[in-house]
Amino acid sequence: MPIEHARQLFQSRFNAAPDAVTRAPGRVEILGNHTDYNGGYVLTSAINRSIVMAGSKTGGDAVELYSAAMDQTASFPLGGLKNDPERPWADYVKGVLDQLQKAGVTLSGFRAVIAGDLPIGAGVSSSAALEASTAYLMRALFPYSMDPMDAAKLCRRAENEFVGMPCGLLDQFSSVFGEADSMLFLDCDTLEHKTLRLPAPAPNIVLTHSGVKHQLVESEYRVRREQCETAARVLGEKTGKTPRFLRDITLDEFNQYKESLEPVTRKRAQHVMEENQRVLDGVAALERGDLAGLGRCVYESHASSRDLFENTCPELDILIELSKEIPGCIGAKMTGGGFGGATVNLVEPDKTDSFAKTIAALYEQNTGLHCEPMICAAAPGAGIII
Repeated sequence: MPIEHARQLFQSRFNAAPDAVTRAPGRVEILGNHTDYNGGYVLTSAINRSIVMAGSKTGGDAVELYSAAMDQTASFPLGGLKNDPERPWADYVKGVLDQLQKAGVTLSGFRAVIAGDLPIGAGVSSSAALEASTAYLMRALFPYSMDPMDAAKLCRRAENEFVGMPCGLLDQFSSVFGEADSMLFLDCDTLEHKTLRLPAPAPNIVLTHSGVKHQLVESEYRVRREQCETAARVLGEKTGKTPRFLRDITLDEFNQYKESLEPVTRKRAQHVMEENQRVLDGVAALERGDLAGLGRCVYESHASSRDLFENTCPELDILIELSKEIPGCIGAKMTGGGFGGATVNLVEPDKTDSFAKTIAALYEQNTGLHCEPMICAAAPGAGIII
């Protein structure tokens, strides 16, 4: 168990029991690929794979972190926090510490270990889970009051302003608000959100890692965001609006003026506009207990990411096509920023094991790449364990 592993790891490194242990889950994006920073809608789920932190106060100003996944230690003072290109994983922790101090939370020195069973680079947002686990560890060690949405927004600011990744709120929201056997809807503009219970028996969430790392995700993420901002600006000029992002343009307005956009920019905007509608369609399907309808939206989402947003890769596309041939798969798509990483598959519980074995074998036959599917379930959000 990751929680016990973190406790034992802390004990072995520091010869003492930790004062507190926290966990925060990863997430899979069910629908809403690249809609969050466009002020749109997302349908997401926290999963039962987490980043766990165990820590204790030490006094003074010094912080000592150990990452089990990286087998590295990072030591730094709380004052004058700086990015460290040699240990970029520690920047996610530093970003949260920076934001908490800016919010008036008084911190002092501490030491902590970072462990867990959430894969890194698989498109399941290990970075947001680390941010959320840090925020809750600081709450346990240095008590402060903050509602869950404010905590999610603080973690996003940490990634935007300290790490320098211009992500939206999807990942942090999912990690904080997750619930068992449920999916989460979020309006990224108004922050309206609701929990949608999955029909029983709830499908399992099977992650299949393509074996391709997100080598382009940071640079291409920025490019895609700039293309969406350009589309919003041009469409605003045509409609007489001053849009904050693409969400402020209606689908009808997009269809009326889309020819005014340069072809690549038009494709990016079309994906976002139609993806927002797919989220609403998927939510409606869930509310009427129609998993097959949700599955159709999920498959359509991947096709749009492939053809319009162009942030998939051949290996991800192969995994999706293979999923369609295997009994029990309700729907599948890439999850996360794209350009590698994993696919998320919604699979009937009684067919999950056979699905996982079959897709792994077929993927290796088709690509020569090894794949170990990870069987997950919708899970509760971040919290303090001890």
